[in-house]
Amino acid sequence: MSSAFVCFCVNYEHTCFGEDVYICGSEEILGEWNPSNAIRLQCKDFIWFAFLTIPLRTNIEYKYFFKSGDYIRWEERSHFRSFDVAPGEIVEVRDLWHDRANFTEDISSTSLIQDVCMHREKSDEFPKVEKPDDEKVSVVFEIPVPLISPQESIHLIGASKKNKFWNLAGAQKLFEAEAPFFKCIRSFDFDELPVQYKFVLTHNLGWECENIETGPNSECGKPMPIDLNLPDAVVWTFQEGKAKAVHFTDAIASHMCQSPTAGHAQIIFIESPSFRYPNEPHFRAAGVAIPVFALRSKQSLGVGEFADLPLLAKWCQMAGLRVVQLLPVTDTAVNGVSWMDSDPFSSVSSFALHPIYINIDSLQPLPADIAADLPTQREKLNTPKLDYEATLKLKLSYLERIFDLHLTHDGGFERDEEFIQFQKDSAYWMPSYAVFKTLSSQNGTTNWQGWPEELSDACNVEKIVAEMTQPAHCLYREVLFHMWVQFHLDRQFREASRRCACELHVGLKGDIPVGCELRSADTWYFRKYFRLDMRVGSRPDAASAPEGQNWGIPAFNWENILADNFEWWGKRLKAMERFFHACQVDQLLSYCRSWLIPRESLSALHGRFVPGRLVSEGELVKRSGLKDLYGRLTLPVITKGLVEQVFGKNNGGEGEGEEEEEGEEEIEQIIRTFLEPAEESADSDYVFREEFNTERKIADYLIEQLGINDESGEEELAALDSFLRKMHVLTNSVCLYAFDEGEEVSYAPRFNVASTVSWKMLGADWQDALLQLEREYFSEWGWHGELFEKSAWTKLGKMKEATRMLLCGDDVGLAVDDNCGGGFSSSSFLRRIMHSLHILGLRVQRVTGNPSENYFHPKNYSEDVIAATSTHDMPPLRAWWQITPPPTSSSSSSSSPSLSFLKYNYDYDSSISSFSSPPPPPSSSFSSSTFPQSEDKDKDEFTEEKEKEEKEENLPLSPQFQIESCIRDRFWYNTLCNSSPRPSSLPSDQLERIIDMHMFSPAMIAIFLYQDIVAILPDDEVYHKDPWDEVINNPDSKKHYWQYRMPCFIERLMEKSVLIERIKGKVVHSGRLRIH
Repeated sequence: MSSAFVCFCVNYEHTCFGEDVYICGSEEILGEWNPSNAIRLQCKDFIWFAFLTIPLRTNIEYKYFFKSGDYIRWEERSHFRSFDVAPGEIVEVRDLWHDRANFTEDISSTSLIQDVCMHREKSDEFPKVEKPDDEKVSVVFEIPVPLISPQESIHLIGASKKNKFWNLAGAQKLFEAEAPFFKCIRSFDFDELPVQYKFVLTHNLGWECENIETGPNSECGKPMPIDLNLPDAVVWTFQEGKAKAVHFTDAIASHMCQSPTAGHAQIIFIESPSFRYPNEPHFRAAGVAIPVFALRSKQSLGVGEFADLPLLAKWCQMAGLRVVQLLPVTDTAVNGVSWMDSDPFSSVSSFALHPIYINIDSLQPLPADIAADLPTQREKLNTPKLDYEATLKLKLSYLERIFDLHLTHDGGFERDEEFIQFQKDSAYWMPSYAVFKTLSSQNGTTNWQGWPEELSDACNVEKIVAEMTQPAHCLYREVLFHMWVQFHLDRQFREASRRCACELHVGLKGDIPVGCELRSADTWYFRKYFRLDMRVGSRPDAASAPEGQNWGIPAFNWENILADNFEWWGKRLKAMERFFHACQVDQLLSYCRSWLIPRESLSALHGRFVPGRLVSEGELVKRSGLKDLYGRLTLPVITKGLVEQVFGKNNGGEGEGEEEEEGEEEIEQIIRTFLEPAEESADSDYVFREEFNTERKIADYLIEQLGINDESGEEELAALDSFLRKMHVLTNSVCLYAFDEGEEVSYAPRFNVASTVSWKMLGADWQDALLQLEREYFSEWGWHGELFEKSAWTKLGKMKEATRMLLCGDDVGLAVDDNCGGGFSSSSFLRRIMHSLHILGLRVQRVTGNPSENYFHPKNYSEDVIAATSTHDMPPLRAWWQITPPPTSSSSSSSSPSLSFLKYNYDYDSSISSFSSPPPPPSSSFSSSTFPQSEDKDKDEFTEEKEKEEKEENLPLSPQFQIESCIRDRFWYNTLCNSSPRPSSLPSDQLERIIDMHMFSPAMIAIFLYQDIVAILPDDEVYHKDPWDEVINNPDSKKHYWQYRMPCFIERLMEKSVLIERIKGKVVHSGRLRIH
C-alpha cells in the first residue's frame, strides 16, 4: 500500500544557534504527544519544515514547540491542528507559529463568547479533502475569526492567473470548523498559482463591503517542489518503534516508502492570520446579577430554582442583557436543615449542587399525594422573603418519597444510561460526597473530626467510600439517594444552561468561593489538598482591619495541589463548566499570597504570608543584635498594668467605692485562673498557665464553663466574645511570632508592634530594629514580591489552562494607578498578571482601594474589566444613598459579633454542631424593621419622606455618618453634576444616570444588581419599596439570614414593556448588543 507524503512547514524567526523547532502529535511518527519523541524540523530562510510518510488513512493532530537545551515552550494555540490524510496523497501544510493570543482573540475563544453570544446552529460538515487530478492543486484555506455574530458568514475572495473571484458571485463560503476557525476548499490548475486572496464578513441581510479585511492581499504560492536528489532531501519514516530520518533515495531503494507520483504537493493546507477587521473589534455586553434563591416564578417552590433560569434569561434577551451573574449554588448543609446554612458561600462540597434548587415537578412520575399537595405548598412558601428551613425541609421530604418510587419504577433508574453516564462524569467527587452525607446523617454532624476514629482517619476514607458505594452495603440505599438527587440537579441545571445559551444567547456566570468549609466532604476525602493546621484570613491593615480577619476556613496545601498537576482544581473548574460560561474567582489576591493563621490562634494577628519570607535567627542577630532569649520577643509580656488596663471597669481609669472593688476582684480572678507569676528577672509580671497558653485553649475552657452552644442567647454570646477579644490583647502582647520551619525556628513580626507593652519595654535600638522589620515585612512587594509573583503566575496560569470559561477576578479594593482608570501600575503585579492572562478585573464605583478617592468614574475604566454598580455584599444604590445609621437593637442580626466569632474563628465540636435543635433565625434580617420607620402606614409618600428627613436630622450624627454624608454630597454635586440640595432618597432619574455611566463605560461587560437596574423607573412592584429590604447580605454580620427574593414573579416582570425597552435602548446605544 502506498504512503501519504506530508510536508509540514511553519515560519518561526526567533531562534538562535542551538535552538530548534519541533513537531509533536497524535501519531506514532509524531511521538504520540511525548516531546522527547517529537520530530526536529529543518530550517531554511526561517521556514522550518519536515517531510513525513504516513502509511494509513488517519486524522492527524499536532502542535509545534520551541526547544533550547532542556527548555520547551509550546506555541500558544487554543486548539490542536488537525487534518485527514490518505495513502497516495502528497500534502503540504503551511502553518503560522502562534505566540500568546491578544486580548480579543483570547477572550473570544471562551465559552461565554463562543458558545453563547456567537452560538450558531451547526451548518453542513466540512467535506473530506480528496486527491485532485494530477494537473490540479486543492487548497484548504483556514482562518481564525475571533468575533463573528450568528448572523454573519465568512467568505473567500481573490484572483488567480486565470480566474477572478473578488465579487459576491464568485466568493466562496467557509465552513465553521472548531471555533474560532473557518475552512474552505478550492481547486486550482497548477499553472494558476500563485493566488491572491482575502476574506470578507457578510451579513445575512446582504453584502457589506466595509467588512472586507484590511491590509495587503494574502498569497498562496506554488507548492514546494520535491527534488529527491538534493543532499538534504530526507524523509521521516516510522521504524523499529521510533521515527527515523532517511534520505529520500535510500528510503525508496530500501522500500521504506514509494516514490511520489508527482513532483509537487497536490493538497495544500494554508493557515492565515486572524481576520483583520476594518475597525478594531471590541466585544461588549451587559448583564444582571441575582442569586438563584432570589428568583420567583409561578412554578418555583419557596425558592428560586434552576428551572427558573431560562425564564429570567428570556427577560434578559428581551432587554438586551447577555449575562446572568449568580452566587455559588453548591450544597451548604453544614448544619443539617438550618437557616444558618442560607449563606451560599459556606459549602459542604465544592462540587455538589444544593438540593434546595431542584424543581419537584420535573421529577416524573410523582406520588399522587405530592402532586396534589404542591399547589398548596407553592402558594404558602412562594413569598418575597425566603423561608430557608421550611423550604428545604419540605423538598427533602418530597425527594425521599419520590426516590422510593423511582427506585422501583420501570425497573429502577440505576440502569438508566443517562444516570450511568452521570456517575462516570462525576466519579471524581460524587462517591465521596454521597458517603460523606450519609455518614453525617448517621453521626448527627458534619464535623467529621468528631466522628469515630475509623471513619475520620485519612488512611481509611478511600476504603470506606469503596465499601459504602457497593449495593450490598447496609447504607447503600442512603448513598444512592444522594447520588440520585445530584443526578437530577445536574440534569435540570444543564438543561437550563443549554436553553439559556443555545436558544436565548444568555450566558451564566458563576462564583468560586475563596476556600472550603472545614466540615465538608472536600476536607474529609481530599484531605491532602488542605492544611488543617492553618486557617485562612486577611492580613492586619491599619486603615480597615487593625487586627485582621480570621475566616476560619482551612488553608489550601498548594504544594500537593500543584504536585498532582492541579487535578483537584481542574476537576472543580470542569464541574462548573457543565453549567457556567464564565466565573468569578473570589479574593483573587489570596491566590498570590495567603494570610495563614495557626489553628491554635483565633485572632488574625498571629499570622504570616504564604508564600513569604520569614526571618531566621541569624538575620535577627544582624538587625541590631536582636535575640529571642528565653522567649523575650515571642512570649507575651503581661504586666499588672496591662491586665488592669484591659479588664478594668473604667479601662484603667479611677473607680469609686464598690464598683472599684468589684473591678479589682474580677482582675484578681482572671489572674488566678489564667496566669501565674513570671520569673523575677523577666520584664513580664505574669505568664499564661500551661493549660491556657493558646487562644484555642482559653476559648475551649470558657465555652465549657459557660455552657455555650448554638442555643445560647445574644447576651451570653456577646459577653463571651468581648472577654475573648480582651484576652487576645494579652496573648498578642509580643514583638515576634515564631513558626517551626523544618530544623530551625523562623519569625514574623507582629503588626503594629509599637502598640504592645512588649515593645515599649525594650531599648531604643531594638525598638527601631523591630519597627524596620515590621515595615519591610508588611510592605509585601519589596520583601515578598518575587515569591508572590511566582505564586500568582503559577496558580492563575493553571486555572486559565484548566477551563474555557471566561475568568473574572475579584480584585475589588486593590489600589489602582493614579488615574483610577483600572490601569496597571508598576507596583501592582497582580493586575499585570491578570492583564497578561486576560483575566477580567472587577470595578465597583464605590470601592476604590484608594483612601484619597471615594469613588471611581466609570469613564476611566479600561476594557479588560467588569463594571458593577453594586455587589451582593453591599447595599444596592437606593439603600446606600440613605446613609441610615447602623442598628442598635440587640435583636438585629448585625449586632451579633459573638456568633460571628464562634462560626468563623472557632472549629465547632460535636456539642455545638449537631443537626438537632438549630437556633432560631434572627428576629429581623438586615431589613426595614432594623431602621427607624414611619409608624403611620396611611400617610402619603410626601409626608413619609418629610418625616423621615426630619427624623434623620434629629439623630445624633457620628463621625462616620458625617463622612458618609460628605461622600454622597460630593457624588451628587461633582459626579452627577447637580446644583440642588442632595435628597435623602435617590431619585430614579439620578439612579438611571449612574446606570448610564456604567453602561457607556469602556468596560467589556457591565453587570448590574437586579435591584439597581429595575429601579431606573419608579415602580415598587419590581423592587421592594423599602431600600433596605433589597439587601442580599450584610458582611458585617456572619449571622445574616440570606432571605432576599424578587418582589414580583418573573412572568410579571416580562410584562413590564416600558422598563424592558428602556433597558434595551441603553444596551443598544452603548454598543453592548453587537459582537464586534
